[in-house]
Amino acid sequence: LWYPPAWTRHLALQLNWFATICVASAYFPGNIKRALRHPMLVGVKLWAFAHLISNGDLGSVILFGAILAWAVFDRITLKRRTDPGAPPIPQGGWPRDAIALVVGTVLYLAMLWLHPIVIGVPVVFSALGAAPSSGRRKTALRSIASGAGRPQVERRCHSLLQT
Repeated sequence: LWYPPAWTRHLALQLNWFATICVASAYFPGNIKRALRHPMLVGVKLWAFAHLISNGDLGSVILFGAILAWAVFDRITLKRRTDPGAPPIPQGGWPRDAIALVVGTVLYLAMLWLHPIVIGVPVVFSALGAAPSSGRRKTALRSIASGAGRPQVERRCHSLLQT
């Protein structure tokens, strides 16, 4: 749908770091959890938004847009629920925030390292503008857009139909 500018990849790296800290603070309730009230949903929203701004293809927009819409919808419905939910969890102070910061940062670094292995997209190199496959991808897109491979495909189809 669009080619995101390079700065969106840098912003996405920062937003994803904040997202992992938010997710970790949901498990180590402290002042962050007290301020955000639902840090897991905040983390999911940040993660989805970061991926939306740094990916412009239709599949990414559908996937991350749907996840962002779900998180926003869930947060809105949380405000309107009459059921109090689970009993309140005792919240600590800055020591639990420090643990959430360390755990979130370790989780973020692990995701950066595992992203190319699990997802197949190198995050750090693409954010620095030096993705190994970016040149090949642009060349392939140009050749598809110009119809460069079309005569070969037509010849193959024609020869298959004659046999």
